[in-house]
Amino acid sequence: MNKLSKFDLAIFILSIYTVLELYLSTILVYTDRLGGALFKIDFVICLIFLFDFFNRLYNSENKLDYVKWNFIDFISSIPMIGVLRVGRVFRIIRILRLFRSGKVFVNLINKFNSKKTFINVFFFILILIFIFSFGIFSLEQQNNHQFENISDSIWWSFITTFTLSLSQDISPITTEGKFFTAMLIVMGFILISLFTAMLTDYFIDDDGINEKLDSINQELSEIKEEILKIKK
Repeated sequence: MNKLSKFDLAIFILSIYTVLELYLSTILVYTDRLGGALFKIDFVICLIFLFDFFNRLYNSENKLDYVKWNFIDFISSIPMIGVLRVGRVFRIIRILRLFRSGKVFVNLINKFNSKKTFINVFFFILILIFIFSFGIFSLEQQNNHQFENISDSIWWSFITTFTLSLSQDISPITTEGKFFTAMLIVMGFILISLFTAMLTDYFIDDDGINEKLDSINQELSEIKEEILKIKK
């Protein structure tokens, strides 16, 4: 089992805080004093996330590839100041932070379980549902009466992931929500296909196949011995 560094643990805790704060901000109305305090906390957390990004970039062997696969981490770590605190840009960046937190959770699973089994994929699917549930709730809650509480969002995320299609009972109406749905369908298709393939491979009885292969190899060996005897 790999050891988790103190800094990695801090990033994990801050990622959990980011998800919880995003959820609470959608269901609660903060006072000016509390909102100001949370803004300062958010600013400090963003600086820590930016430090983590540039530190990993500095230590990476291929910096171009690192930026290519982790640019979302950089965007989601930008502090919400000035014009970024209003409108769609604000919502999108906050949603991207959910993906960043999801990556932290996934990396933690990989860190403590290096074996790539269907159990890992199962956890990834749960994390996917969790992240998209909070994301769609944040995007649709103020504009769509179908997403009145988080349970509606979880139902939407579950149905969309496992049916790979838009739910007829509950669906997004905002542009961001529709794009979010398309992302979930694509990601869900990949993970569900991988999970199904691993389950199939896990439950297939390989003993019978191995016995037949052993029998064939034995017969080939006997034929080879007979040919060698004839040559002699």
